[in-house]
Amino acid sequence: MAALGALERAEAEHLVDSYSFFRRLINALRMLRGSARDLFLPTAGSTEYDHLARRIGYVDGDGPTPLQQLRVDFEMKRAEVAEFVTAHSVAMLTSPVASLAEIVLAEPGADDAAARRAMAA
Repeated sequence: MAALGALERAEAEHLVDSYSFFRRLINALRMLRGSARDLFLPTAGSTEYDHLARRIGYVDGDGPTPLQQLRVDFEMKRAEVAEFVTAHSVAMLTSPVASLAEIVLAEPGADDAAARRAMAA
C-alpha cells in the first residue's frame, strides 16, 4: 500500500512490524499450548505468560522481566493498530451500505449516509 501511495512509508512499516509481532505471538501460543485454536493470552503474571514471553525471545536483563517486556510490547502494538484503524475508518464510510460486510464490498466514492447508519446500528 505504501508503494501505491495509499499509506505513508512510516505508517506501513509500523503495520508490518505490528503484524510480525502478532504472528510471532500467535505461533508461540500455538507451540505453548499445542493447539491452533486457542489464541487467548494467558493471565498476565502467570507462569504460562512468562513461558510465552521467553518462547518469543524475551530474556532477563537489568531492566524489565520478560513478562513485563511482552506485556508492554503487546499493549503498544495493539494501540498502534487501533490508532491506524481509527485514523482510516473514515475511508470506510464513503459508500452506501446496509451492513458492515457491505462496507468492504461497496463501491468507493458513494454517499456515506448508509454507512453511518450501519456503523450506528
